[in-house]
Amino acid sequence: MSENWFYDLVFDMSFLHFLGIDIAGAENSWVCELTWDEKKLFWQKPPYQIRALGEILETVRNKDFVCCAIDAPLSFSLEAQKWRLSDIALRCLLRGKEKNWVQSPNSMQAVPLRGQQLVSLLRPHIGTIIETHPRASLAFIIKEEIDFLKTYKTSLEALHRLKEKVFCCLPSLLDIPFEISQAEINTDGGLDAFICALIAFLYIKNYKWLYKLPMEKDARGFAPFYVFRPTTLSKVGKQVKYTSGNWGDVLKHSWLMTITKWLLKQTSFFRYADTFCGFPVYQTKPQIVWLFEENLRHLPLYKIQRPYLQECQYAGSAYLVKLLCESKRKQCLIDFYDKNSHALRAYERLLQKPALPLKDGYEILTWSENYDLILLDPYADFEQDWKRVLPLILQKQINSSLLLFVPYKPEDKWYNNIWSFLKEARAKYVAGELNSSKYLQEENYFFSIFFFPQRILQKIARKELVNKLKLDFVDDGKLTICL
Repeated sequence: MSENWFYDLVFDMSFLHFLGIDIAGAENSWVCELTWDEKKLFWQKPPYQIRALGEILETVRNKDFVCCAIDAPLSFSLEAQKWRLSDIALRCLLRGKEKNWVQSPNSMQAVPLRGQQLVSLLRPHIGTIIETHPRASLAFIIKEEIDFLKTYKTSLEALHRLKEKVFCCLPSLLDIPFEISQAEINTDGGLDAFICALIAFLYIKNYKWLYKLPMEKDARGFAPFYVFRPTTLSKVGKQVKYTSGNWGDVLKHSWLMTITKWLLKQTSFFRYADTFCGFPVYQTKPQIVWLFEENLRHLPLYKIQRPYLQECQYAGSAYLVKLLCESKRKQCLIDFYDKNSHALRAYERLLQKPALPLKDGYEILTWSENYDLILLDPYADFEQDWKRVLPLILQKQINSSLLLFVPYKPEDKWYNNIWSFLKEARAKYVAGELNSSKYLQEENYFFSIFFFPQRILQKIARKELVNKLKLDFVDDGKLTICL
């Protein structure tokens, strides 16, 4: 007999047991038990209904489950008012109305509390507990948009068709033998509990098929959040070297929207030029969507960005101006240029016109054509060009208003020289700065934005516009007025 006969007797590790729990109403929660014997995955106990959470205690006391996945919010953030970052991230991965499958914990009545009560019961008996979302995982397993995935919770026919699809996909997808009869699943809760148990199994035995959703830095609670790995993760390309929608973009686009609205009142036909235009729409990160949803909903910028944020996207400057002009029913001309040929083609398709024939983004300052607003957004290239560009900007104020966005690093001496030059030149402008460490961009950049009104508008700008160029979306922004 083995020296470890007692251990072998009590814990036969050739059989691993996994638990899935779908928490719904007070009397409508479902449990599923799966077992893996190193050869196949099979029912330990097909899905069954429980009416009280305490009913599960007898099960976990008598069986050694190595992992349990629960369909209920099991973490929270002290910073979050409505959404958890993980919920936002999952909504970003889903398509269209599928996003509504992910609800904020605030809207789920007693489910979060029941989930946390359940974890406190299970923790002494189960080593690993994770949160999951079975319906989203089903969407990622199937990989295609099908009607019965949308209706399986209310239609038995849809449930039957969904079961067939799932059990057709899983064995070949995961490349493991299944001895699981779909006939044992008769309810939507039963199917969800099975998917929860499957996620628990994959967490221990085939982790590559799972995706861990991000959480806030101050996250509290009981468990991390995993779903079946979506194929869309590999399709998202990085278009720029910073995160679109960061604090610099919030500053730039809040001012761009405010200034454009004001200028639209000064003209019947709005002429706009963006010679560092970038792309019309960017992919962004769930953290940016969460920032807007939790902290920036009061901004007019949020209202116009919301349809894109819901897709984990962020609209670029020239496209925002186009959308704003359309919402105000104002005719406009949008001219554009960028050294990135892919960005140019994207705008040429959007606006159905060619780009400006420029050598660089600053050449427009030497043209005689007037614009109601020219946006200059050279990212980190301004250090090399500011000495030749700033005089051209001040000269261009004769017939155009200009908006200049300047990223800089705290140690940059050239940035201080800009302020000295503007003072010596007695320039007329309004500037906003975000220079707190809380607002650092990738690569440790701070941000400033300068608005240079056209000369004939400078007096009226001081009277009507300055009070609207607020920095109330941050705690410690700095506003400088030289008009």
